[in-house]
Amino acid sequence: MKAVCIDDEPLAVEYTLGQCASLSEISEAKGFTDAFAALDWIKDHPVDLVILDINMPHMDGITLAARIKQLCPQAAILFLTAYKEFAFDAYVVHPAGYLLKPVSLERLAAEVRYVCGEKSVAATDHIRIKTFGYFDVYVDGRPVSFKLAKAKEILAYLVDKQGSGLQGRNCLPPFGKTVGMTARCRSNWMSISVPSGNPCRNMGQEISWR
Repeated sequence: MKAVCIDDEPLAVEYTLGQCASLSEISEAKGFTDAFAALDWIKDHPVDLVILDINMPHMDGITLAARIKQLCPQAAILFLTAYKEFAFDAYVVHPAGYLLKPVSLERLAAEVRYVCGEKSVAATDHIRIKTFGYFDVYVDGRPVSFKLAKAKEILAYLVDKQGSGLQGRNCLPPFGKTVGMTARCRSNWMSISVPSGNPCRNMGQEISWR
């Protein structure tokens, strides 16, 4: 995993680079004391992890993290700062962690292992379904757009059923009243709306129900 350390204090950068050199998960680490120099370098050198301070001159760490995410969306952001009061504001860029200085090697190692685990899941999951809060489907990290809201409802229901089949009228009750529908209308609605087999097969990979 390639990492970048950014802090306006040279000693802090040197210390963090030394810690990174002790972690087997990090294959390469580069340090910067200037935010703009770091941005210029990252443009041509994609990284996996960015360890950065927040209270820095010219550009604060939160703004810098947002700029880095634009250049390198897959980069995990790990804030390393002496100020705990920035924690709430920092989460606008969805960091992987927020550590307070001075940080022990064990604490940094734990956060790096967490980042490695998240990236391992992202690399192996072709299809990811988020069910907490809003229901969303992602293929290779990109959100799936549904032409019909009802199709999204049905997929959500099938996910809730964890892959078990639905037949006939069993599929109708969760999706509203059918009073007033003719038999032909109900038949057409079912044949169009309820997919056969795995609902994500046409996305290139079947869902693994677990």
